[in-house]
Amino acid sequence: EKNLAAMSSLRQIPGDDAQTKECLRLGKNFRLLDTAIHNARARQVELIGLINLMGENRSLLPQEVTYINHYRQKLKEIGTKQETMQEVLKNKLRELQRYLASIPPPRSFISNCGLKMLLLGRGNQAFYISEIPISEAVYQAISAFQQNEQQLSGAALKQTPPQGNLSIDQAEIFCQGLSKFEGFPYSLPERKELAWAERAKLIPQIAVWCRSKWSPEWEELEAQKRFGISLYTVWDPQRVLSTSQESGLSGELKNAAYLQLGFLVITPLRTGRQLRLQRLQAELLDTQ
Repeated sequence: EKNLAAMSSLRQIPGDDAQTKECLRLGKNFRLLDTAIHNARARQVELIGLINLMGENRSLLPQEVTYINHYRQKLKEIGTKQETMQEVLKNKLRELQRYLASIPPPRSFISNCGLKMLLLGRGNQAFYISEIPISEAVYQAISAFQQNEQQLSGAALKQTPPQGNLSIDQAEIFCQGLSKFEGFPYSLPERKELAWAERAKLIPQIAVWCRSKWSPEWEELEAQKRFGISLYTVWDPQRVLSTSQESGLSGELKNAAYLQLGFLVITPLRTGRQLRLQRLQAELLDTQ
């Protein structure tokens, strides 16, 4: 009853983290209670079996038979009540899951290697994007991890210049290593994610790689035929290849030299939610 009362007052708790933590605490209590009831029911089944064996004794006195039947019926009644309680607990656990899903995701989080990830987008289109381009220190640390899976040192958290002059393949390989290290999927952003970042004024001053291939416009298709490779987009705040200028894609490609060409990383919305759950579950364990 105490847990059910606490569940009804969840929305009165200030703060998303505090509400999430209370959901986790209640969920744990409900599961422990369900386990206790399950174990008790298993023991009661054993007792009913023993009582049935006793009832088969033909030498029992009438009052003994009445006594056995009475306790057999009581055990069955208790079992029915426990079954009802378990069904209530299952419903409450489902309610808690729905409530957890309704709590807004954290607006930002810090990854294990020190990346600050910011929430962008709405609804199913929401995602997290790194606040700044991947630094030299983080790039080198993840590269070392990929080679020998050594743990990152504190140097990875230091502020260093963005890692530049990388091909898109090198950036993709980094994302694979980052995903393995963090335990969550990380990737390069596509046009739509970078458009969200630009609207939120989070695009850095340097050009960054984009995972989207060139769109199928005839000039771009001609350029792909000419070079014989797939062409990927560079999101360029300086607009070196501006569409407002005369196109050179069908002739000589306009010189697009970038002083720095770095990259941002993105991760799905569920990463922020799961990391918050892991952190709060660890806090609950520490307070026990």
